[in-house]
Amino acid sequence: MRILSKTKNNKTFFNLIYRFYLLLLFTAGIIYFMPKIISILFLLFTLVKFFRSKNDCFWFAYAFIITFDIAGLFLDQTTLLFSLNNFSITYLSLFGVVSFLKYPFSTKVQLGYLRKPYLVYFTIFFILLIYGLIVHGILGGGASGYRYIIYFLQTTLYFPLFYTIPKIIDNFKKVTLFSMLMISLVPLNLIGQVYMLIYGMSISTQFGLSGSIIGGLNVLDSDKILRPVFGITPLFFAFIMSLFFYFHRSKELVISKSYLLVFVLLNFLSIYLSATRGYILTYIVILFLIILNNIYYKRGLKFAIRSFILFLIGMFLLLASPTLRMQISKSTERVLSMEEVARGDPTAGGTLSRLTTRHDRVMEYYYTNSKILGTGISKEGFEAFDQHVGNQSMLATGGLLEVVFVVIFLFYIVAKTILINKTLHSSNDFKNTILILIFFLIGFLVIHSTSSFKFGIVGWIKFGAVFVVPILFFTIYNNILIEAKIKNYQILHPNE
Repeated sequence: MRILSKTKNNKTFFNLIYRFYLLLLFTAGIIYFMPKIISILFLLFTLVKFFRSKNDCFWFAYAFIITFDIAGLFLDQTTLLFSLNNFSITYLSLFGVVSFLKYPFSTKVQLGYLRKPYLVYFTIFFILLIYGLIVHGILGGGASGYRYIIYFLQTTLYFPLFYTIPKIIDNFKKVTLFSMLMISLVPLNLIGQVYMLIYGMSISTQFGLSGSIIGGLNVLDSDKILRPVFGITPLFFAFIMSLFFYFHRSKELVISKSYLLVFVLLNFLSIYLSATRGYILTYIVILFLIILNNIYYKRGLKFAIRSFILFLIGMFLLLASPTLRMQISKSTERVLSMEEVARGDPTAGGTLSRLTTRHDRVMEYYYTNSKILGTGISKEGFEAFDQHVGNQSMLATGGLLEVVFVVIFLFYIVAKTILINKTLHSSNDFKNTILILIFFLIGFLVIHSTSSFKFGIVGWIKFGAVFVVPILFFTIYNNILIEAKIKNYQILHPNE
């Protein structure tokens, strides 16, 4: 069984993965063993390399990975480079500035099918941002006004990414490259999680960075469940794109289908070891929908059978370790505690606060402010927004206006995908496969509702780098739809 498919790009891609791994590990080494100033200078040097490089997708993947802390290698060493009077500068925000210098407004961004909703949504974002700056920042004055201005300035550094991410990933080939880089890091993330479960601390903490240590003990010695939640956002992208390329019928895949399925399994096991109920639920829902989709389009149960067999093998190997067996047991207990919610206990046996304490605190702001506009981008908005209750926070801070617009926006994307799929020729590699993008969106909503927010203007300002996630999602989504239509045209007009 080959890891790489038989394509002419195998060697180039393997070298790229090799360089990517080396760069990440070298970055970790610099951060661990060199003075802070040296690690900052090195990270600034990588931005210079990005500016001069022709492989922008590679460098954006690098920025994305170190920001969302794959394998627990980086902690906050890249999410906070400098801080001056509460004004924080991150690697990703500097990447946004450098990317804008590299991509001035000289060419149009190919937004394609998502052009109108993309521009409308982010136009509203900018209007509310400027309004908040004037009303709550400049006119608000005092400590709250000062804090808002700081938030505004920090967020400004990310603005170029609205424009440059669609420029960096501007075709299906680059979507493939970015996806394969994400997929290739799944085993590394799993290693980082296993390390924490065995030694009670992340790899970066072991090498002296500031982080949580569970008494230096492993999961067997701890009454509380360990939570090795590393690289969870890149993992989700890798999971969806592994499934997409597994069902994509192209013969030019870089990684063979058999190994794509293995990466799906490793990804699921990684999420399961993190004991993050929202993501575990999301993965189960997506897999269930894909199996139903296969049955409906008469593709058979091959995927379900292969997945089940691989899952059994993977679980058998993990259960052979007492440490991992204990973690899986505790994760399973957390997942099964959701049964208590179905029975009427919103605390899930005392293990869940999202439906009680967090919900009540956030919704209090909704009841005491404008129902249509919410708190807006204000002092109350920053206090109200809780990233662990996405729907309530979006309602409290953006009001019914933002909630309704997001629902319409997402409905538009789903409807557009279904309509495009119906127009595709039966021999088109993307036929029915693009429906997996809808499952991607459903997964986003489940995570947003159960684990951590993905939509919400106030949240994007407060938590900075998070709004890169929906931009990346829209970019990938759009390029796949465009490529599907291009393929369709080529099939229908073979002589042109």
